Amino acid sequence: MNIPQLAREAMSQGLLFRTWGNLSKRDKDDKNNFLITPSGMGYEDMEEKDLVRVFEDGSYEGNIKPSSESPMHLALYRRFPDINVIIHTHQPYGSALSLLKRDIPLTESEAEKLGSDSIKISGYALPGTKKLHNNVDQLASLSGCKAILLEMHGVIIMGEDEESALENALLVEGACKRYFEEIGAHALSFNEDVSEITRNDNVATMPRNIFDKRPDINAIIRMTSQDVNKHTAMKPYLDDFAQIVGIRANSSCKYNVVFGDSEVFCLGKDMEDATAVRHIFEKNVLAQAVAKVSGHKPIHVLEAILMNQVYKRKYSKLKDMKKD
Repeated sequence: MNIPQLAREAMSQGLLFRTWGNLSKRDKDDKNNFLITPSGMGYEDMEEKDLVRVFEDGSYEGNIKPSSESPMHLALYRRFPDINVIIHTHQPYGSALSLLKRDIPLTESEAEKLGSDSIKISGYALPGTKKLHNNVDQLASLSGCKAILLEMHGVIIMGEDEESALENALLVEGACKRYFEEIGAHALSFNEDVSEITRNDNVATMPRNIFDKRPDINAIIRMTSQDVNKHTAMKPYLDDFAQIVGIRANSSCKYNVVFGDSEVFCLGKDMEDATAVRHIFEKNVLAQAVAKVSGHKPIHVLEAILMNQVYKRKYSKLKDMKKD
């Protein structure tokens, strides 16, 4: 298994989605360097030749920009000489448990595989920033665990090779799901009734109102739940929710998740975008449930606005590049 194959397998297991997250592997020709997934490239068609070589001093080879989280990978490779593969995932339960404010306990068998009896949580910082990278490096110096939760963000997984990294990622997700249940977190529940709606469909009043108010939206995923109504509101507890959904979700059509009576509408420019919004919304539902247990506050509104604006500019640029 190589890194692109690992990425696709992680996607099939629900650990990665679209271009989010990043993966890297030590350079077999020079252990001080590593190869990492490029910024903004989808995993579906990625090949080994697309990986970017990052050198010991942080510089990189070629004209393709490496992931913005490459300094974090570099710091971890320096600290753990036996680690050869790193995955930064946005896996659902691992991301949600990052709001818990305490270590995640592991069973004896999990601890044996991950190298510690608990998983620690690195303090919050904006994605791609030096503060985030420093937080991870400092925490890694205190823990020998092959996993670190990134507060309100995602998970870092380490392994000796691609197979062990994937195994560790799945192990962490299972441990976090188990602990989610043990702490008594209760998330909104949804019915199996899910429908995909496009602008050209002959649809009921609510989806049509959304299309009328949002000319940028061409696709909607409709979910049903007895736990929501038009007065329901949700704030961002994970940074990708702030980036892609907005500073909140409510019954207005201003943001990319809209609540109705026993309905939730996930909005996108196309069905791929709407599916991404649904995926992020469902993760934020889990994170909100954990926050109710831990007392964790949502992302500050100013930071949420900043992340949303930066993402819109970056995403639009990538879309234009794909069209060219």
